[in-house]
Amino acid sequence: MADGDRPRQPDVRVHKRGSRHPGGWGVSLDERAHRRIVRPHRRAGRMVVAPTPTPTVTVGESPVQNRTMRSSGDQQEKEPPMTTPLTVFYSDDFIVENPPLETLEKPRLVADRILSDRAGTVLLVAPTPATRDELLRIHEAEWVDAIATGEPSDIANEVFSWSPSYATSVFASTGAVRDAVSHALAHGAAGALSAGLHHARAELGAGYCTFNGLALGALAAIDAGAATVGILDVDAHNGGGTFSILGSNPQVRFADVSVNSYDRWSPTADRHHRVTVDSADEYLEAVEEALAHLEGVDLVIHNAGMDPHEGCGTGGKHGINNAVLAEREALVAQWLQRTGTPAAFALAGGYRGSGLDLDGIVDLHMLTVDAFAGLGR
Repeated sequence: MADGDRPRQPDVRVHKRGSRHPGGWGVSLDERAHRRIVRPHRRAGRMVVAPTPTPTVTVGESPVQNRTMRSSGDQQEKEPPMTTPLTVFYSDDFIVENPPLETLEKPRLVADRILSDRAGTVLLVAPTPATRDELLRIHEAEWVDAIATGEPSDIANEVFSWSPSYATSVFASTGAVRDAVSHALAHGAAGALSAGLHHARAELGAGYCTFNGLALGALAAIDAGAATVGILDVDAHNGGGTFSILGSNPQVRFADVSVNSYDRWSPTADRHHRVTVDSADEYLEAVEEALAHLEGVDLVIHNAGMDPHEGCGTGGKHGINNAVLAEREALVAQWLQRTGTPAAFALAGGYRGSGLDLDGIVDLHMLTVDAFAGLGR
């Protein structure tokens, strides 16, 4: 967010991935194949992302659900099908040395929590990093190249102090949103442990956001055949960066519910819905109205910010607590299930404050993970 806003496995299955998105709005995505998984052990303080010889699930195909038939006299008993875990995209490429902010720190902590507490329910899969060609669809070359190389330094240091690990992180986390969208279209739901997205504009990053993965994800969905994509942005702050990139695209519908005026944008068409909530009592109703605005889209990208929390030092609103945010995520999941709309989530905002520490931030983001894990896939 703006400087002025802030007071300051267990058995892990493997996905072999590869997709080609024909045509669409700009450059199509390259075909990729990937066989890396996040394993729940560490080397030198980092999770090890290792190759594995035998993929068991392929994106674009239905996961195999094994059924065993047993004979007992003349009767046969069929075991219930295996539950398909929620696929969430993350890898150790997200890790930044000495992270300056929760945006670059919390993805690893959420991944740790998933590995320790959600084995069998949530599957972590390493994404394919965003490429330069992909990013040039949504950003200017000067910005993309500065982040990739660190030069010129005045541009490269615009959002965070540049380092090789920072560059690796933002290319990987941006690609994770694209991969989550592709997986959601094929399987119904997916997620990316990506944060720092919706304030980034074509020419420059802003507000702790480097590349706009929401915009890239929306274009990936359109490339894959989605006629309309809905962006549900419930971060505490407005998603003006996303709107500046995609607001003129008739295939993208916006539903933005904020509690802070930072990065405010003005709707210019019926497909644009934006509201800033003044009171916690109005918050959940505003989310329901935003969901109604997205009725009929082919995919929702859920920018599931937790910074509306009253304890958050950047953007929090008094009265919006854990219970309210849990209900918000349940509302979103129930709407997605009722309407049968595929969806992918990203972490978005969530920062320390007088009433919120890093463990508490992880607890809040797990509300989104758990809500999506409960969706049929």
